Amino acid sequence: MKQKKGNVSLKSPLNSVKNDSIVKKQHISGANTPAKGTPGKVNQKKTGKTPVKVVPPKKVEEEEVDDSEEEEDSGADVAAGVADDAGDSGAEEQDEDVAEDEDEDDEDEDEDGGNGDLDNDAEQDDDEPVEAPIGRKTTETQKVSKSKKAKAAVEIGVPKIKTGALPKDFPQDQVLVVKNLPKQYKQIDLVEIFAKYGTLHTIHNIHGPVSSVAYIAYTAPEEAEAAQAATDNNAKVKGVTINVNVQTPNPKKVKKAESKQKASEEKQTAIEDKKRKIQESKSRTVYIKSLKSGTTEDQVREHFAECGEIESVNVFSRHQHSYGFVCFEDESSIAAATKLHNSVLNGMNIWVLQSDQQVKEVTKDPQRTILIKNNQSLESIDPAKLDSIFSKCGEIESTSILCKKNVLAFITFKDEKGAKKALKLNGSSSQGLDLEIEEYKVITPKHKTTVFIQNVKPGVTENEIREIFASTGPIESVNVLGGFATVKFEDTESFCKAFLLNETYIRGQLIFLEPYSERKQSILRNQNRKRPAPFNKGGHSKKLKTN
Repeated sequence: MKQKKGNVSLKSPLNSVKNDSIVKKQHISGANTPAKGTPGKVNQKKTGKTPVKVVPPKKVEEEEVDDSEEEEDSGADVAAGVADDAGDSGAEEQDEDVAEDEDEDDEDEDEDGGNGDLDNDAEQDDDEPVEAPIGRKTTETQKVSKSKKAKAAVEIGVPKIKTGALPKDFPQDQVLVVKNLPKQYKQIDLVEIFAKYGTLHTIHNIHGPVSSVAYIAYTAPEEAEAAQAATDNNAKVKGVTINVNVQTPNPKKVKKAESKQKASEEKQTAIEDKKRKIQESKSRTVYIKSLKSGTTEDQVREHFAECGEIESVNVFSRHQHSYGFVCFEDESSIAAATKLHNSVLNGMNIWVLQSDQQVKEVTKDPQRTILIKNNQSLESIDPAKLDSIFSKCGEIESTSILCKKNVLAFITFKDEKGAKKALKLNGSSSQGLDLEIEEYKVITPKHKTTVFIQNVKPGVTENEIREIFASTGPIESVNVLGGFATVKFEDTESFCKAFLLNETYIRGQLIFLEPYSERKQSILRNQNRKRPAPFNKGGHSKKLKTN
């Protein structure tokens, strides 16, 4: 017994529990710490005992909890932070209680450690405790704090605040303009000030080099007014007093918009008045075609003066041709005015039509109409002369004198017999006219049924294009020129169906269709000719290298 007591008195203080904690700390900071998930190395002594198999602890996923981070985008946790204070204080008290219990246990173990048996010491020497890998764990108090925080946010119902520019149609009386903000401010600072006055819809921050501006939108104008009244020149952000005003439209922009709107309304009113006057006077107006360029309104007024009282005369010029309108005071003057059709004004034969005929296509029956060529290059002719020549062939329905380069006039008879008799006069002369007469043919525009194809892949042949457009109808011709192609159809129905194939693929490449326009192609060719040659820095034209 004395020997045991002596051994106890000689026991090293390293065997105490408190010193064991020092050894544990050395294990944590030292190089003997095993890798995660790997059991520690067990020191085995030759005691004949089987070492106890140590089961490694389960791997705990690391959860980094940083409550100090601020949600810059929404600021929704500001309201929830109040609810967290109570939870966090309770969690701290729990931590203190746990720490006190651990200290009491350590003191009890110190007391028992002095009276321990040597057998227990031997067993501790045989099987030393294995240190498990230590990882960063989420404590129970942190989990409780986090769950309370989320629960408080849900109970309070804090919405997530939108950020970014406001829609153009957003009501301006619900928007506050916050000025004189410091450069280094955060959205959370604004949320803390303005969230108490109502529900925030959107916050738009504009950071400048010296100061910044923010647009804060509420869901109701009353909320914006209350916030403005309470915070203007009163609230501070980072120690700087801010200016808060309800958004108002820019006076310059408002004035410009109003003037623009007024001008547009005046223009529209003028157009409507003009249309109304034209519609009212349509039954009293004649349309004059083929006026000689340079003809004045006074000349037109003088030419129609005998037809009746004239209300107004208008003459317009378009390219090398002119046309006009004559409006009479009374509708009965129209009959006398139309009798001046084919009359000579200022050295040219003019057409006089009723205003509702100016947009109608003058259709002629090919079986009853003849064409008289202008082989003598006449600028005008007396319509009575033509009537006296061709009235012998049959009753004339209408005469249209053009005096153009190739056409002198068209004469339409009331039956086909008159047209056939008039054709027999071809090659004869009468009243100083060398008659050259042909059958009237309906002339179809050259490219009326032609489709222009763009973005054609190089190497595509005419046969490939024919195969694709064969389903639309009969094709007259196909031409392929570089990255373009044209397809001319025999009728308008096939031409119209062809556009159903717009944006189809030929050899894996999209093609685009449009009606072929000779005028457009002519303009483009002229623009390419007028395009200046490239110049170098010295001011001289650059010579293009040829292969």
